[in-house]
Amino acid sequence: MKKKKKKKKKKKKKKKKKKKKKKKKKKKKKKKKKKKKKKKKKK
Repeated sequence: MKKKKKKKKKKKKKKKKKKKKKKKKKKKKKKKKKKKKKKKKKK
């Protein structure tokens, strides 16, 4: 009887995908102008 040769299974190497970092856009805050209340002088 002939001996059967065992086939070696090749392991596939998984390629790691590089994740691209997304740049966050900074939102500029609008400054609200405060209205000055004029005080009425009592005569």
